[in-house]
Amino acid sequence: GGESRALERRRLGRTGLEVSCLGLGAMGVISHYHSDPRTAHRLVHRALDLGIDFIDTAASYFDSEEILGQALRGRWGDVTVATKSNMRSPRRFGQEFEQSFQRMRTDHIHIYQLHHVQYPHELERLMAPGGACDMLQKARDDGRIGHIGITSHHPGVLTDALQTGLFDTVQFPFNP
Repeated sequence: GGESRALERRRLGRTGLEVSCLGLGAMGVISHYHSDPRTAHRLVHRALDLGIDFIDTAASYFDSEEILGQALRGRWGDVTVATKSNMRSPRRFGQEFEQSFQRMRTDHIHIYQLHHVQYPHELERLMAPGGACDMLQKARDDGRIGHIGITSHHPGVLTDALQTGLFDTVQFPFNP
């Protein structure tokens, strides 16, 4: 065995947070091991032990939030967690938002994102008065979340989102 080198760290968007340049995507981990939570927990702990301190999950990634809530018990301070909701109606978004806290057994989520926003009309709906963005801004002001993010597969939607000045992180699938 050679000498272990620390993972490179980078600033995450406008959050001011410094995280490992390699993150753990809970969709793949949890979808693969969701029927074997003990293995999923070991994998999460191994990632943290190796210096990975950014985890991305979502309410729609099977039972990943619940598994992470269990796996991160006592280690929440070692990691930055981003989760997200793909609900568009204010009522359903609000319900899923609250459920994320319950499933992850926490009163603070580092980054909460609008998930998989594909079309301009979806962004408009989410940003409408009383919509998801208003809820997220209030949650950030109240200290329940640290930062607001957005994810999409469409660069034009993300360009429009960035021009609002609301979002601290933008997540886009990119395969080098």
